[in-house]
Amino acid sequence: MTTTPTDRELFWADAVAASLPRDVHHVIRDSKTPSGPVPISGLRGPVITDALYRAFREHGLDIRYVFTIDDFDPMDSASMKQQAGMAEQMGKPLFMIPSPEPGKDFARYHAERFLSTFERVGIHPQEIHWLRDLYGSGKLDKEIDLVLRNADVVRRVYAEVSNVQKDASWLPVWVICENCGRIGTTHASDFDAAAVTAGGSRRSKGTRSCPGTSSGARCGTSST
Repeated sequence: MTTTPTDRELFWADAVAASLPRDVHHVIRDSKTPSGPVPISGLRGPVITDALYRAFREHGLDIRYVFTIDDFDPMDSASMKQQAGMAEQMGKPLFMIPSPEPGKDFARYHAERFLSTFERVGIHPQEIHWLRDLYGSGKLDKEIDLVLRNADVVRRVYAEVSNVQKDASWLPVWVICENCGRIGTTHASDFDAAAVTAGGSRRSKGTRSCPGTSSGARCGTSST
């Protein structure tokens, strides 16, 4: 007698693949913030997403597997702050921080070391994106505009999902301070479809105060 395996008997990735429609395009996306050396546990996410990608392909699904390096995130690692020369880098985008290796920046140095492990364990994203490139090229301009125009919805999601209350002037965008180069201390408060107004009331872990931008705004001092 031929039996059909149940979801409980199927490998978990096969069960997920079997539950999805075949007439739509699917995207698997994973990402990593390169804020320092990545421990072996950092491979957990890529191993899971790669297993899904393999299963989806075997089931004949139309699939795209993307891995993103979140190198635009601000440095806020308490452990990295303790290292020599890092205190003044707190709050800056990771790709704007000097690298331990000449010719690279901090984010690229740590991200490339992490990505080099993928081949050894058989992880093969179809695309690898760097946020510096996506933002810098303008490829995300439409998405940024959409989110800013619906900032009230984003604030409501924060409140309902994370129980985090954002004030009515808060906007879901980081602005690089023109004076100190930080994003972790700027507070975007106004948007007119062409520009964002930012001041310095936002707090970021471990950052120092900024003497002020040319417009008189100051980056906020931080609590630890």
